[in-house]
Amino acid sequence: MKILSPGKWTFISALFVASSWLAVAGNADRSLICRGVEEYAAYLIGQSGGPHLISLFVTSPNPAASIQSLDEHVAWVNNPLHSYVADGHGGLVVWAHPSPGTADKILAVPGVAGLEVLHHDGVHRDQLWSEVLSGCYRSHRPFLWGFAADDTHSQTQIALSWYAARVPKKDEFALKNALRTGAFYISNGPKIDDIEVDEQNITLHLQQESEVLWLCDGQYLTGKPADKIVIAPELGENRCLQRDSSVKLSTLKIRSLDRQKCHFVRAVIRTSPKGVAYTQPWRFNNDGGVDNPFPKTGEWILGQTHNHTDTPPGGVSKLPAYRQAYCAKGLLGSFSTDYAYWETPHQWLPTDGTPQITAVEPDRCLEGQAVELTLRGQNLAKDSKVQMGTHALEVLSGEDTSLRVALPANVPSGVYDIVVTGSNGFRGCLASGFTVQSKDACNSSWESFSIKDGVYPLATTIVCREGEVWEGSLQGVCCYHADKWEKFPNAKSRMQGAYAIASGRDGGLWFASGNGFVLRRQDGSWSKFNVGQTKDLPSGRSNERWGRMALDHQGQLWSVNRWRGGLAVCKEGKWQRITKQDGLPSNATSSIASDSSGTIWAGFSDAGLFRLTDGQWSRVELPAPFPAKSAIVSLSPGRDGSMWAAVSRAEARGVVLFEKGRATVHGKTNSSIRSNVRHILVSKRQDVWFATDSGACCLLNNGKWQSYTTLNSGLGNNIVTGLAEDEHGHIWFATATGVSRLKY
Repeated sequence: MKILSPGKWTFISALFVASSWLAVAGNADRSLICRGVEEYAAYLIGQSGGPHLISLFVTSPNPAASIQSLDEHVAWVNNPLHSYVADGHGGLVVWAHPSPGTADKILAVPGVAGLEVLHHDGVHRDQLWSEVLSGCYRSHRPFLWGFAADDTHSQTQIALSWYAARVPKKDEFALKNALRTGAFYISNGPKIDDIEVDEQNITLHLQQESEVLWLCDGQYLTGKPADKIVIAPELGENRCLQRDSSVKLSTLKIRSLDRQKCHFVRAVIRTSPKGVAYTQPWRFNNDGGVDNPFPKTGEWILGQTHNHTDTPPGGVSKLPAYRQAYCAKGLLGSFSTDYAYWETPHQWLPTDGTPQITAVEPDRCLEGQAVELTLRGQNLAKDSKVQMGTHALEVLSGEDTSLRVALPANVPSGVYDIVVTGSNGFRGCLASGFTVQSKDACNSSWESFSIKDGVYPLATTIVCREGEVWEGSLQGVCCYHADKWEKFPNAKSRMQGAYAIASGRDGGLWFASGNGFVLRRQDGSWSKFNVGQTKDLPSGRSNERWGRMALDHQGQLWSVNRWRGGLAVCKEGKWQRITKQDGLPSNATSSIASDSSGTIWAGFSDAGLFRLTDGQWSRVELPAPFPAKSAIVSLSPGRDGSMWAAVSRAEARGVVLFEKGRATVHGKTNSSIRSNVRHILVSKRQDVWFATDSGACCLLNNGKWQSYTTLNSGLGNNIVTGLAEDEHGHIWFATATGVSRLKY
C-alpha cells in the first residue's frame, strides 16, 4: 500500500514561504526539524480507531496502522527506517492525553517512549505517571518519560506546556537522543538552570524562587490547591520525601534514603499548585549508584511535542508560520504532529533538506524481474543511499527531484518501503511504496488511474451511473466520461472534500462533504446546503461533517454525521436534523441504508445497529462474537430485504448478513476478510464485494472467496475505501492513490 505525501501539490507555495521565513529567521535561532504524526488507526475523521499515539521524528504516517495491533504499530514507529533522523533508532511513541486509570493499558504496549503528563487540558496526570513509573521499575524495564504538549491547534495559544532538553549541540540528532534517553524536564512555567548529580546528592539550580518537592516511587501530587502536602516516606497522594519552600537551590541527600523502600526519585518544582515543572526520574541501581538521564553540561532546547498545523489536503503548508510562532516564544524544538487522518496530510518543507519520496515508477514488478525504478520527490541527491526494505539498490543516476535505481531480480515477493538516506544523515521513506508481486499475479483486466491520469489521490467514495464514474476525494471530485477524467476541485463546488455520493431522483448528484451538502444539477450548476438545527447537540458537535447517504422509497435522502451530529434527512428540498432528542438511539451515526422493502437501517459507532419501523427505532441484535454496541462501519442492501453490515470492534471484525430472520457472520475464520471493511457492494450477478484496509475481496455467488491485493492483482492500492459497478458489470475501486477498474 502506498500513501502519497502532499509534496507535489504544495511544493511551490511551501518553498516560497519557507525560503522567506528562513531568510528572516537566520540560522542562529532557526527551529529544528520537528515533525510527527498523531495516529488513530483511522484514515478519515469519524472512523473508529484506537488510543491517540504521537509518533515523533517519523518520515510519514504508518499506512498499515488500521490493520495492526498497538504492539505492531509501535514496532513500526520504532523501526529505524521510519525515522527521518537516521541515527540507528526509530521514532518515539508518546501516549497522548491519557485518561486516569490507564497505567496497565500503557504498560501493556512494549516500546512506548512515554506519556503526556502536562497538557493544555489541565488534567493533573501525576498519579498516572507515578503508577506507570512504578510499573516500569517492578518489571525491570526502562522508564516511560513524561512529555509536555500544547495540543491547541493554534499558533497563538501556545507555549502552555513545554520540555527543556539538555543537549551537547543544537541539532536534530542531539535532540532526538535527549528525548529518547530522558535528558529533559517538562514544565508549564518554572525553569531549571542546572542539574547536578553525584553519588551523594541531586541538586537543582532554579531560575526563580519555587517550592521543590522530592518524591519517591508511589508518591504523587493531586494538584488541588487545598490539599495538604505531607512529608513522609509512606506512599500515596500528596506525600513527599522532602519539601523546600521559596528556594532557588534544592538538594536531596540520596545517601540518607532507605534504598530498600525508595527505588527511584523525581522532583516537582512549583510556583503554584498548577504552575509546575517535573524532572524525569533518577533510578537507584544495585551498586549503590544512581542512573542519571541528564548530562553534566549542555545547552537547553525548549519545545513541545504535540500540536497541529491543520493544513488541509492540497493547501499551502502552514509549517513556516507555525515554526515562527514557536521561535518567537523561544521554543525551537516544537513538533508539528499532523494527523494520520487524510484531512490533514503529513507536512514537510523541501528547504529542511530531508529527502522526500512522493512516488516510485513503476510501483510494482513480478517476482524474479530485474527492473529500473524512478523515484520522484525532493532532496534526492545522487550520493544518497537507497534501499528497498533491507535490500540495497544501486543508484544509476539522479538529481534533486528524481533518482533512477536498479532493482535486482533476487528480491522476494512482498510490499516494501522505499528508503533514501542522504549524506546529511536525514532519511526519507515512502512506506509500503513498492510491491514485488507473486509470480502468479494476474494484472490483466485491471486498469488503475492516479494523479498523472487526472484523478485525485485519497479517494473516499465512488459511484457509477449511465456513462459516468464519479470519484470523491478530500481535494474534490472527478468524473470519468468518454475515456477521460474531468476534475471539479473543492473551490469550484464549495465543498470540503466528498465523503459520499448519491444519485438523486431528479437526475442530480448529491455530495456529502465536510461543510454540508452539495447538489450538482443536470445542467452542471452547483448548490450548497447546510442542515443546521444544532440546538439539541452537545457543545462542539454543531457541525456539518456529513458522510454515508441513502435514498429511501419516498425519495427522502438520508445521511449520517461524521462527528456525532445525528442524522440528516432531506425531503422535497428541505433538510431536517434528527438527534437523540428526537428518539435517535445515539448521535454517533456511522452508516445508513434502505433495504429493498423500503426500511431504513442505521448503524452507530457506539450503539450498534437499528432499523426504523413505524417511526420507531428498534435494535437489530448482532450475533456472536460482536457485542451489541459494536461500531457499524458500512451497510449495503441485498436481495429480498436482506442487509449486509460491516462491524468493527477491537476484538472482532467482519460482516453480518441479515436475511430471512437469520444472521450469518463472515469473519477471520470463515472468509477472506482480514481487516476493517469500509464499504460493501452487492453486484448484479449477486457477488458481494468488500473494500478493506488490506485490499478487496469478493464472496462469489457460488460461495467461494477471492482476494485482490497489489501482490496478486492490478489493484492500485491496498487501502480500498469504496466500490461501485458500472453498466457493463465492471467493478470500480476508490483507493488511497486514486481509482482502479476490474473488467469483470
